[in-house]
Amino acid sequence: MACTFAYRVFAAPQLGYWQANRKCSQDGARLIVFKSPEEEEIVSEAVNPTEPYWIGLTDRQTEGVWRWADRSKLTYSNWDSGQPNNYMRGNKDQDCVMLFNGHWNDHQCQDALRFICQVPLLYR
Repeated sequence: MACTFAYRVFAAPQLGYWQANRKCSQDGARLIVFKSPEEEEIVSEAVNPTEPYWIGLTDRQTEGVWRWADRSKLTYSNWDSGQPNNYMRGNKDQDCVMLFNGHWNDHQCQDALRFICQVPLLYR
């Protein structure tokens, strides 16, 4: 499968979800969107699987309705066992998603993590 996007992995600075999204946007990108297992596999080969990375998926607008950073609906998922669980810590929901150990986990958006930005490739 041909890759239809370029991506950049940020190990530092580690940022909260919305700050990471803003950093991607400043670079003309967005937090990464996975439309298929093949797309995710391409990126997963370039990251440390034992470190968490923000990806562009959130249910902040409507609890339980997951949307990508490009506003598309979730059609492919790779949730870890028992996820998403919306575990409450300090009265805060888990509305953002991280890639960790090859699977997705909902997590609290304010936590500073590594992140992956995506730039769609343009074709003529």
